[in-house]
Amino acid sequence: MPAFPMTLPALAAVSYSAALAVFMLDPMLARIVSDLDADADRAFLVTTAFALPYALAQPFIGALADQLGRVKVMLTSLAAAVIATALGAAAPSLDMLIVSRFAAGFFTAGASTLCFAVAGDLLSETKRQIGFSRISAAGVGGSLSGAIASGLVADLLHWRAAILIVAAAGALSLAGAFLVLQSQWSVPPRRFVLKEAATAFGSLFRIAGLRWCFAAQMVATGLMMGLFPHIAFLVASTGDNRAFVVSTILAGFMVGSILYGLAAGLILGSLGRVGAMRCGGVLVAAALVAFGAPPDPALHFSVLVAAGIGYRALQNPLHTFAAEVAPALRGSALALYAMFSVLGQSIAPLAYARGFAVIGTMETLIIASTLFAALALLASRLLRPSQPSA
Repeated sequence: MPAFPMTLPALAAVSYSAALAVFMLDPMLARIVSDLDADADRAFLVTTAFALPYALAQPFIGALADQLGRVKVMLTSLAAAVIATALGAAAPSLDMLIVSRFAAGFFTAGASTLCFAVAGDLLSETKRQIGFSRISAAGVGGSLSGAIASGLVADLLHWRAAILIVAAAGALSLAGAFLVLQSQWSVPPRRFVLKEAATAFGSLFRIAGLRWCFAAQMVATGLMMGLFPHIAFLVASTGDNRAFVVSTILAGFMVGSILYGLAAGLILGSLGRVGAMRCGGVLVAAALVAFGAPPDPALHFSVLVAAGIGYRALQNPLHTFAAEVAPALRGSALALYAMFSVLGQSIAPLAYARGFAVIGTMETLIIASTLFAALALLASRLLRPSQPSA
């Protein structure tokens, strides 16, 4: 399918607006708990309520998109996510806010993941990988904006206003994407067949390269992002309990991810896919070891900038591979890819906690560093664009 000039900006806007909702409540949880007179021990459920359906929805939405049309399912998912997010602004209790976040997480999964599937359909092969990096950078930018701006709006106005602004941004991107992609909306009418979806997933798992891709993404995301929940405790160990210090350090990873997205063409042109993956592995491996040094905000911000660049240098080719290896099942393949990524991010913090407690912080980070470097080398050898398509 030919791409229109505004296809990539429209998809990037969808990715950005969908990502705004991911971390928007984290800086405001204390204020929300106070306003709703809720139990602080249950506040973490607001985050879990978004992440869990986000992961579990991936296979269902991917299969649905492959059968009913990727543009249609993407835009419908975004519309539902906007409504669910907006309803959260009117939540009279923490329980109702959790319900709205559950629905928002489910539908955001469709909007954010299918951006890449639609890009894979509409962008030429020569533009696809750079296009993916741009969409990915927009998503990371959305996560960063949501985490920072929501706290600012909550301080100046109210946490409910912050939620409404995020919903409004989603509505604007929905309108823009519909105008650009409306010619791709119509597909031959058909109904969703569960057996066909199961057959599609079976076909995907029979592709050896795709199995390696899913495993590599799960492990890479776990080794990198599984460290994030522990950064607050590493900083607190110095006696500094300021939340904004942790937010600033974590922002380094998002900044690095955006920098990679902006420089993806230059990096891939200079190093190639294999070279980018291996160099990315070295950067992240070095960054993981650096976190074993005494916590220093400026140093660790810089370390996470480098880690963001390195992680995306490995992850972007994996993402592109998942989209290219089975074009007819692209939506399902990318949904599974996203699911394994979120699973890695969910499991790894527990592994890090166990390692820190049993063998020590530096020892655990050295093991994680070695594993990441080995993973990058192995993945660069095993994943080839010539893998057979389903």
